[in-house]
Amino acid sequence: MAKLKAGVDFTSNGYTFLAITMGSYGTWAIGLNLQEVIDRANRTASSDRTNIIEVWYGKSDDMNVGPMGGLLWKNNNPPIPVGLFAAKKNTISFLKPGQVYKMFKGAPKDSYHDWLHHENWLQDQVQQFEKHGTKTDEGGDHWLGKSFKEE
Repeated sequence: MAKLKAGVDFTSNGYTFLAITMGSYGTWAIGLNLQEVIDRANRTASSDRTNIIEVWYGKSDDMNVGPMGGLLWKNNNPPIPVGLFAAKKNTISFLKPGQVYKMFKGAPKDSYHDWLHHENWLQDQVQQFEKHGTKTDEGGDHWLGKSFKEE
């Protein structure tokens, strides 16, 4: 990974946007420009299809992407959920209700795919932090490995 720079990839006090693509071939990107971060993650995943991208804002030392593509964070400073986006080559928008069926023609009509849109995703993330605080049921960090700066 390239060396990260203050003022470009994170603020002087260490905060950054983190965009993670959802799907079996997930990618991620960090930086200070929200639109650019979503665009980079989308281009890395695939430039010829629409991708679903979750975005977080947090301290770069306290969050990371796990081996299966999920967000990991340190308990003392959980990241802020920004949104769930649909990104195409030239378009970025919040993922709308039912849009997932247009993106993935073979997606089964079920409760998960009905649920999957920006507003529900954001509410779910906030409820998880409210319900569980910043700790797992075991009381440990949602954390594996090193921060972005350490890699």
